[in-house]
Amino acid sequence: MEADSIHSSVERAKKSTKVYHPSQWDTVVSMARKRNPYIVIPVNYRDFYDLKGLKTDLNINLKRTVSGETINWLKVKWIRVTKENPGSVFFNNGFDPENFMEAKFQSSSLRGRKKKTGNIKLSPLYESKLQISAAKKADLLSLCKSGVIPTTYHSYYESLPVGKLVTPCQSQTLQKKISMTTFNSNPKSNAVHL
Repeated sequence: MEADSIHSSVERAKKSTKVYHPSQWDTVVSMARKRNPYIVIPVNYRDFYDLKGLKTDLNINLKRTVSGETINWLKVKWIRVTKENPGSVFFNNGFDPENFMEAKFQSSSLRGRKKKTGNIKLSPLYESKLQISAAKKADLLSLCKSGVIPTTYHSYYESLPVGKLVTPCQSQTLQKKISMTTFNSNPKSNAVHL
């Protein structure tokens, strides 16, 4: 599978470099293949849209094929969407390229006017950066404090938003864990022992 090839080349490239910041993965991935390098398109939380409302806006019903057969999505092996048929999804329960079934996005039995797809506004999926748990942030800050993560990147990790509110009792426990953190003396290992 092509994805396995990509993953293995990225893993090989990662072995020859250190990654301290998420943005550094762009470089690692793009340099993973010398000839014909991978094209990396960086994304952030603003690039994701909530598509749940689309189902009701477009009256999407993908339970039956055009011929009326019930679709068992657990058995589907192959999905094809073409620009020539924008209102249809073609799918196959096997790998025979001649055996595609069709399901329509919009039922032809709708009463009234059909909604125009050009009027649909997509709402953002996230309003701000995704939050991490307090325990994960404590672990990352302990790596900063111990020098595993260089000081250049400390401000990034200190500014990460935390998802759950930490009670004062939990905060003291986390601070104790951070101060009690010991690191493996093996320089090849970045294992953290709490």
